[in-house]
Amino acid sequence: GYTTYIEGQLNASLFSKDNITFAAWIAIETFPTGQDGGIQLGSIFSNNELDVAINSQGRIFVNIENGGQITSAQVMESDEWIHMAVTVDVANGMLILYKNGQAIGSTHVSDRFSWANRNFWIGKYRTDVLYAGFNINHFNGIIDEVVIHNKTLSAAQIAQDAAFKPTYSPDLTIPASRFANDIHRPRYHAIPGASWANEPHGLIYYNNMYHMFFQKNANGPYWSSLHWGVLTSPDLVNWNEEAPVLRPDPLTTWDRIGIWSGCALFDNENNPIIFYTGVDGAKAGIGVA
Repeated sequence: GYTTYIEGQLNASLFSKDNITFAAWIAIETFPTGQDGGIQLGSIFSNNELDVAINSQGRIFVNIENGGQITSAQVMESDEWIHMAVTVDVANGMLILYKNGQAIGSTHVSDRFSWANRNFWIGKYRTDVLYAGFNINHFNGIIDEVVIHNKTLSAAQIAQDAAFKPTYSPDLTIPASRFANDIHRPRYHAIPGASWANEPHGLIYYNNMYHMFFQKNANGPYWSSLHWGVLTSPDLVNWNEEAPVLRPDPLTTWDRIGIWSGCALFDNENNPIIFYTGVDGAKAGIGVA
């Protein structure tokens, strides 16, 4: 979630200045907020000498202080486990980025690590960027099994680690216990797990369930990066929040900023169709899903 991170200090004497492998399992709920079309970072790991992050376009971003930087061409998937790894080999001048055991980017490096600044963060970029009073440089999702090796693992070793994918699906729901003692939280009205919600849309009845859509920003309790969330109910009394059904698409131009108002209806074969407003920061267009 947008407020969960770890802050600590590295024991610099344990870290190699020439060979490092960083690896972690991640599951992304939403990409970081990019205000006014800008690109922000939601860090998986952040230190002055090594940053591994997801940017607001959904791409993995790696930066090391000794001159190497990679932004993946691929956009990362949401709601599923991804094994990511970064290897640094100063002697051979290589920085390599891996996703699920496959190399997806590389660049040249030359200078050694100094590890002079020992402060580090997991789940948050090292400097704050505020919007509406909230930090927008957090990673929104699950980070698991963070490992830093004091050596450069081979491609075969990275692939072997990536083969041990968790057998369970990542659970990105907000536990009810988080707000169990919140006397201001509605008990009867339909309400999402947390963060920003506004404007319900397109109430339909489909497959024996009511579906109510709404505008949602899972990154925090502020209006930005709007998705279409959905709540389902068998009786209009008991509601369950599902994963967002529409997300801003960083690969397009016309709805990359947000999914706004719309409606839902059925076609001639009784299949549900959504008409929605997509925005790019300057103008709006109508999309169909």
